Amino acid sequence: MRRQNRSALFRKGWNTALKAVSHGLSELPKLLLKTPSSQLAVEIFGTMVEAMTAPPKRYFATNRQLAKRYGTSERTITNWRREGCPFERGQGAVLKWVAERRYAPAGMEAKFEGRLSCLRFR
Repeated sequence: MRRQNRSALFRKGWNTALKAVSHGLSELPKLLLKTPSSQLAVEIFGTMVEAMTAPPKRYFATNRQLAKRYGTSERTITNWRREGCPFERGQGAVLKWVAERRYAPAGMEAKFEGRLSCLRFR
C-alpha cells in the first residue's frame, strides 16, 4: 500500500513539473519564435508534455485475478475475454453478461447465486 502512495505522489510531482516547463516555454519571448523550426519544436514539445501528463490508463486485472474473483478457471476467463465479456466495466456488467448466457460455471453460480438469479428473471 505504501508503494502505491509513493507512486501517486511521484506522478503528481511529475505532472506538476511538466506543466511548469510547458508554461515556461509558452512564455518565451515572441522574438525567439519567429523562425518556423523553433515554433514547430515548441509545438512538438507541448504535445509531448500533454501526452506525459495524461492520466494513466486504467488497470486491467490478470486472468488469474479475475478467475479468483469470479470463482472460475483462468481458461474460462480467457474464453470470455475472446467472446467480449466486459471486464473493464466492472463486476455488475460482468454478472449481467454472464446472466444472459446459457449457463455460468458452478463456482460462479455458488458465489453470486442471488445476483445471477435476480438478473436472469428481469
